[in-house]
Amino acid sequence: GHYESQIKLGEIYYEGKIVEKSFEESAKWYKEAMKIKGETLSWTLEWDKVAAEEGNIDSQIRLAFSYENGMGVKVNYDKAIEWYVKAYEKGSEEAKNQLIKLYIKIAETNEKSLITFNKAIKYYTLAANLGDLYAQRYLGLKYLNGNILFKSIERASKWLTLAAEQGDVESQYILAISYFGDKKNRLVSSLDDSIKWLIKASKNAIAISPHIFFASYWYLIYHKKVYNTIINI
Repeated sequence: GHYESQIKLGEIYYEGKIVEKSFEESAKWYKEAMKIKGETLSWTLEWDKVAAEEGNIDSQIRLAFSYENGMGVKVNYDKAIEWYVKAYEKGSEEAKNQLIKLYIKIAETNEKSLITFNKAIKYYTLAANLGDLYAQRYLGLKYLNGNILFKSIERASKWLTLAAEQGDVESQYILAISYFGDKKNRLVSSLDDSIKWLIKASKNAIAISPHIFFASYWYLIYHKKVYNTIINI
């Protein structure tokens, strides 16, 4: 309950020099400090607003984070996105990561209702376009299954392939086995592509997904055309 200690903790977690950087922990301690004094952090915001407008990346990220978490201002995701994007466009990976997290947060909040589901897809797509593996797989599966979202094998293949190329085992496996099902639902164009993803899935799944490992390995063995390939796994 000590005001100055809480402010210091907020700074420590924000800077990430002594402990691992955590915007969530930083926001938590700043908010606790604000409760004690019953005040806002408007004085720091004013400095950040000026510096952000002048193009200072750190201030742009801080300002975005303040809008995202209601630190000294009302929560405003649109403003948060605006400033994260400005910092990201200047090459900040930190801003990109925070932007992805915010997109996913907004998407997960809206995906549970049919009324707001399109909004969820919009923000999952924004995150996927920034390279987020989780969002890419999510979109791929939604387009593949056609539940709620319209079915599109082309879009499913696009997103699952992007996730698979980043090493996502589940996406690799789904791409591979699609070849052995209904031709209309194939996500890969050839047996060679299917084999490629089966081999990657079996290799990558050994430690993290025994189920996918054994399933992939079974497919490789069952289809005798690739028997000579699997001995090198």
